[in-house]
Amino acid sequence: VVLAKRPEGQLLESDFKVVEEELADLNDGEVLLQVEHLSVDAFIRTTLDGPKGLHGTIDLNTAVTALGVGRVRQSNFKGLNQGDAVFGPMGAQTNVIWPGDMLRRLDESEVQARTYLGAMGMTTGLTAYAGLLLVGQVKQGDTVVVSAAAGAVGSVACQLGKITGAKVIGIAGGSAKCDFLRSEIGCDDAIDYKAGDLNEKLKKVTPKGINVFFDNVGGEVLDAALDNIAISARVVICGAIS
Repeated sequence: VVLAKRPEGQLLESDFKVVEEELADLNDGEVLLQVEHLSVDAFIRTTLDGPKGLHGTIDLNTAVTALGVGRVRQSNFKGLNQGDAVFGPMGAQTNVIWPGDMLRRLDESEVQARTYLGAMGMTTGLTAYAGLLLVGQVKQGDTVVVSAAAGAVGSVACQLGKITGAKVIGIAGGSAKCDFLRSEIGCDDAIDYKAGDLNEKLKKVTPKGINVFFDNVGGEVLDAALDNIAISARVVICGAIS
């Protein structure tokens, strides 16, 4: 899947096109991969916008950027063999050739390879871990609030907070997501921001204030959290999807 034209506002199907190309022969040090799974991350959107992109930009008529997991079909790289699962910049394509030193071989002895795009992945699990534990410095007894809590990063951050011994409040859109946060993720409570009165609802469930706010949203949700922040609190700015 390649970028056919620069999108203007909401993405359209016409911004992209599907093409078929012949694969080149492998050079020394290169690996031919079959792409198995892709991680659809927010940063991809910024790579489509030309010079304004925060994470670099892709040229027109080139494959859409995406991190992913692939399987080695053929290898001219000493450290990788046929059948190995690897993580790297796969892109939105069925097969790709990359230098072997750009790829990370994955251990499948205990988890499936696709897990490295989720809880054990760089853009999900590691982001939540570094944000909550290293930046947020969460500790037992803290009150933690996570926005976009039912999303990939947010749901991992919530679980890490509970493991640490914190009280965890998740913010999400809709009753189904809030039920998921309580019953599946283990949040102490969940707030549906679409139901209104977010500021007052946060005040009710965090009477002593928020010690750690893990923000994936920005905007009015961030404003409401800051209105209920505790002294010496830590605010982790992970995203601003609003």
